[in-house]
Amino acid sequence: MDFKTCKRCCCGNTKNVVVPGGLVYIPYNSLPGWLPGTIIREVLSNYYIMTQKPVLQAVEEGFNILKSMEEMNAIVFRVYPTLKNRIEMAMKHDRNYVVHEYINEAHKLFWVYEVIEEVEPAKLYYAASANLQDNYLPPLLPDKVRDFISSFSHPVFRLFIIDLFINQGFRRDIYQKGELRPFLIEQIREIKSVRFIAKGDSPEEFKFQIGMGELEGKKEVYKPLMEELNKGEKTVEEFLKNTSL
Repeated sequence: MDFKTCKRCCCGNTKNVVVPGGLVYIPYNSLPGWLPGTIIREVLSNYYIMTQKPVLQAVEEGFNILKSMEEMNAIVFRVYPTLKNRIEMAMKHDRNYVVHEYINEAHKLFWVYEVIEEVEPAKLYYAASANLQDNYLPPLLPDKVRDFISSFSHPVFRLFIIDLFINQGFRRDIYQKGELRPFLIEQIREIKSVRFIAKGDSPEEFKFQIGMGELEGKKEVYKPLMEELNKGEKTVEEFLKNTSL
């Protein structure tokens, strides 16, 4: 998404189409995780522009250039160890998608703070990540990392530092029109009303993918929760009433 354009049109219209307190979902390719992708993009797009060949032909030949560089041990592959896998993944995609993703003049990459700055004139303010686990990352990270991140008081800079730690490559963020905050009692009431349902049988291990890898949950915590959910859906309030959990 080109947020330079967005600020002039889409975001500028939020005064008319988004009521105060309304939410806007903004997904985008982000830095630093997309840095290896920029190398692929520059090779494919520049080869296409310089040769003026049909775009699908240019894509195939551009991939061949990248593979040849890898085989000849180009230093860039040592500087960016994930570049090889990124190329292999890109080559598995439908070529029309590759054209859209890598040969697109409007394809811009952003740091999280840049997007926050771009949409602020439309009175859109960062509310949360649409990825639930991303909102709770600091407490899930190693103590040393958590304390380092928590030492920064500015919330936007903390988001930036977290993205560096987990090598964030794609953000799914929710922005709010205006900065309307519900009262604490309202937040608690809404959280208590959230319902959960079990999906499949209870696993023997409780492992979760987070930004810095895999996290293993405590069996003594999650197993009783799953046993309750297997009896039927439950709200958070119903869980809290069960003092054994």
